[in-house]
Amino acid sequence: MKKMDPDLEKFYSEGKEKDRLSIHQLERERTLHILKKRLPIPPTTILDIGGAAGAYAFPLSKQGYHVHLLDPVALHIEQAKSNPHKLSSIVQGDARSLPFASNMADAVLLLGPLYHLTEHSDRIQALREAYRVLKPNGVLFAAGISRFASLMDYVNKGVILSKIPNVENDLSTGIHKKSDGGFVFGYFHRPEDLKAEVQAAGFSSTTLHAIEGPVWAAKLLDPLYQEPDFSKYLSLLDSIETEESMIGASAHIMAIARKL
Repeated sequence: MKKMDPDLEKFYSEGKEKDRLSIHQLERERTLHILKKRLPIPPTTILDIGGAAGAYAFPLSKQGYHVHLLDPVALHIEQAKSNPHKLSSIVQGDARSLPFASNMADAVLLLGPLYHLTEHSDRIQALREAYRVLKPNGVLFAAGISRFASLMDYVNKGVILSKIPNVENDLSTGIHKKSDGGFVFGYFHRPEDLKAEVQAAGFSSTTLHAIEGPVWAAKLLDPLYQEPDFSKYLSLLDSIETEESMIGASAHIMAIARKL
């Protein structure tokens, strides 16, 4: 397995990822909704690459999919294996060198690796590996963080004026550092660059989708989650998810493409 950045590994080894999507409920609900609409009908084979403790792998497995989960962090593998529901496999590994046979999967999820690979060549390698393991006409779901996410996040949190240098660096380079720890946390994509990388790896029919949409501040969304009509808001987001003018304003962007 290729070596993971030690600071990034330390961050995830603290166990913060396991419950992250319970807090960021909109990201989880919208991602599952996008997958539900566009995944092949079960039982088919899904590789969840960088799937952490299985926030998406287990719900999909319970729907009848044959899900193989891979993640580079040992703690995530332990957490996934402790789940009473069993997946087809759970292995520690790297998105850039997958331990899976070519042409084995009907779908590949890359819902984290691309924004933790700061080198362009590494992102292309991960995408080429996804292409290799997919069957012909298999579908890729690849997530990126918007280049503009830190600007919007710091404004929402009321700390933007103290974060100007951080945001300027994010906007100009796409390389984002954790403001508390100072280490390089990941890469933030412009929408057009995410699409270009996916296509450079050989994929076709690429579309971009806004996952959360233009409003994703916790202070605004938390009250909505409790509303009985919350599903109506999700329907609105569904109707604008491919609107070009909305995609860069979403915290997370989904590229969906096929292997011909």
